[in-house]
Amino acid sequence: MIRKSDIRWWISEVEKHPEAASDIVDKLAQRLVELDQENERLRDRLVHLEKTRTAGSDAQSKALRHEIKELKATLGVKSSSSLLVAWDSGRMLRVPISRLRLAVQQRKPLFSSGSALGISSMCMLRPGQEVLVITNEGRLTRVRPEKTPTLDPGNKVEPESLIELAEYEQIALLRAYTHAPRFWTIVTRRGNAGQLMHAQVNRLAMGSWMPLTWIEERDPPASICEGDQGDLMTLTTNGMVMRIPHRLIGKPGTSIIKLEDYDRVHASASVKIDQDVVLVTASGMVWRLDLEKVKRYSSPGKLGQRLIRTHDLLSAFAANDNRAVAIVRTSGKVSVIHPSSIKQTRKPLVDDALEELAHDPGLFAVDVPRALMHVG
Repeated sequence: MIRKSDIRWWISEVEKHPEAASDIVDKLAQRLVELDQENERLRDRLVHLEKTRTAGSDAQSKALRHEIKELKATLGVKSSSSLLVAWDSGRMLRVPISRLRLAVQQRKPLFSSGSALGISSMCMLRPGQEVLVITNEGRLTRVRPEKTPTLDPGNKVEPESLIELAEYEQIALLRAYTHAPRFWTIVTRRGNAGQLMHAQVNRLAMGSWMPLTWIEERDPPASICEGDQGDLMTLTTNGMVMRIPHRLIGKPGTSIIKLEDYDRVHASASVKIDQDVVLVTASGMVWRLDLEKVKRYSSPGKLGQRLIRTHDLLSAFAANDNRAVAIVRTSGKVSVIHPSSIKQTRKPLVDDALEELAHDPGLFAVDVPRALMHVG
C-alpha cells in the first residue's frame, strides 16, 4: 500500500522534473491499479484461509493463523514484508515474514537442502518496492515482483522465472528499493568497483536489460549498495577490509582492494562514521566492531586491513537495534540473531542462536525488521 512518505516522494519528483510530470502520473496510476489488484487477491486469500483454518495438523493450523494475521495487517494500516529469494536458474519466490518466523520458531527447514544450495541471492522486500537484478555476466534489469509466487504453509508453491537468462547466465544479486539513491556502487568478486547513476536505471523498461560492460565474465558482481554518501566498506572471504569514501571510486572497473591469493570479495556496505559493524561467518562466529577502529584509506587499490581471522565470512551489517539478522543454513533451516545482543569486541563470539552453524553452515544472511521477527 502507498504511504504518506511515498506520496511526498511522487510530488517532489514532479516538482524536480516538471517535464516528466505526465510519465510520473502514468506510473503512479499504474501502481495504484496494481495495488488494487493485489488488495483484491489478498482479500480472496484471506477468505479462503478463514474457511480452512480449522483443517489440517496443528503445525499447519498455526501457520495458517500466522498468515491470516499477516494478511489482515497488510489489508489494514501496516505494510507486509517478505523475503524475496532467487535461484541460479532465474526463478524467484516470496516468503512471507510469517513463514520465516514460523520456520525459526519450529526449527524446521524453510527450504529443502537441495533447494537451499541452489539459492543465488535474497533480499527483504516491502510492498510497492522495485528490485534490481544483476546477473553473473554483468547484465542489470529491474522488476516488480508482485506476481512472484508466495510460499504457502504447505511448501507446495514452485518458484517462477520473472526474467529470461542466457545459457549459463545466473542471477548474482537482488536489491530492493523504494527511494533510490542517485548512485549505486557495485563491487565484483575480484575487487573491482563502479558506480551507476539511478537515472540510467530509471530509463530502463521493466524486464529490459542494461549491460555493465566493465564487469568481466570471470569476475561476477559480489555486492551492490547505495553510493551517495559515507564510505564504502568492502570485505573479503578471508577477513580483509578496505574502507574508502564512495567519491574516490574512479572510472567503472577501478580496483579498490588488492586481494591475496585465493581470496575474493564477499560483502560490502555503505557505512557512516558513528556505526558499529556486525560480521557473521558461515560457521557461526560473530564479531561486533567499532567502525572507528577500521582504517579509512585515502586511495583505492591497496591490500587493506586484516579485520578478522577467518576463511568463511558470510556477511556484514551495520548494527541497528531495530533490525535482526536471518541466516539461511545448508539444511534450509533459519537462524536469527540480533546485533544488540552482541557486545563490542575484537574477539569472535559464538551466539547461542548460531551454535548449529558449526555443523550446518550458513549460506545467506539478510537483515530483517526485528519487530516482524519478534526477536529479543
